[in-house]
Amino acid sequence: MINRLQLEKYIIKPTLQDIDMYSENAMYLLIITMAIESRLGTFVKQIGGGPAVGPYQMEIATYNDNWENNLRFRDGLRKNLLLATGHAVPPEAENMVWDWKLATAMARIHYSRFKEPIPEMHDFDSLVEYYYKYWGPNRKKTSIYEAKQRAMRVLFGSANDV
Repeated sequence: MINRLQLEKYIIKPTLQDIDMYSENAMYLLIITMAIESRLGTFVKQIGGGPAVGPYQMEIATYNDNWENNLRFRDGLRKNLLLATGHAVPPEAENMVWDWKLATAMARIHYSRFKEPIPEMHDFDSLVEYYYKYWGPNRKKTSIYEAKQRAMRVLFGSANDV
């Protein structure tokens, strides 16, 4: 598990600034997403052989869909993403395993598809609910309550207050 403050300072904030999509609300949403999905980067490939990769556990189909049906129509953002990640062409989704800048940019771009604003950074419950609504965890395996517990455990060391 990566140190949360270093994650914010050296990966998430500069990446979001590089693609011109930074806000504290977005940064905390991404931290919560990574906490729930991979225990802040403890796992970079989905356990059990599933299709999710990287610290946010983005599915390969979601990654490809973002390139084909989102970034294709947002030329400025596409150029910023490629420039920020040092790629000349869209990289393979598997690169998110080791390229956390790419993974972070793609996670933020995925969330940008939705019109509902990202909740305030201090509203933990609403951020987890937003994650649950738009990231789309398997609801047969994870309830909103379990997602909140997991985030509390990873970020604060306890789930007793959920």
